[in-house]
Amino acid sequence: MTSKYEGEATVTLLDDGRNVRLESELVFIDADSLRWPVPKGAVVDGASIPKLFWSVIGGPFEGKYRKASIIHDWFCDRRTRSWQATHKVFYEAMLASQVLVAHAKIMYFTVLRFGPRWDERVTINNNIENAINVAAAPVVPIVTVSFVAVAALMVAGITKITVSVPNPGDATTDDEKTFVVELVAKQITDLNISIMEIEKLAELNTEALIAQLSR
Repeated sequence: MTSKYEGEATVTLLDDGRNVRLESELVFIDADSLRWPVPKGAVVDGASIPKLFWSVIGGPFEGKYRKASIIHDWFCDRRTRSWQATHKVFYEAMLASQVLVAHAKIMYFTVLRFGPRWDERVTINNNIENAINVAAAPVVPIVTVSFVAVAALMVAGITKITVSVPNPGDATTDDEKTFVVELVAKQITDLNISIMEIEKLAELNTEALIAQLSR
């Protein structure tokens, strides 16, 4: 199946100047027919794409990145799917938004390397919380179950577990992190390295990554 969107990324900038609110439901359907729904009223800020790199790879709500960024931001916040799947769907959603392949690969590496990660048990526990709240809610059409679960969690004030898995990147300063991204970006644009290679590079420490790319 060809991946696609349902709905538009219509957003309103909130008064804090940092967050935006989604004004209509947005759904991404990936190549395996899995739905990635973001409900109307969701508030996102693009933080799932490290702000340091906005000047290098573009801001989260600019141009063709907008829809993919909203999907990615929401699921990084909810953590009901694995971090690997969440970052991978960001890449797939960018392609569906007609982002250039090289740019999508650079963005994908950036979130893999420096974006949020979480333990598998966080995903398991968050989905259990959703199931408990859905079970306690009135019977509703199945297509709205995930949205009811989110609303129930918000009303109940339930805070999800936020244990994070450390990223492999050992670069600590902004300059070091930017250097890593620019180095990999050059490999992507010059050599068109594969997604599998990008995923392997994202797991290397800085020294090993530079050595790998210097061969």
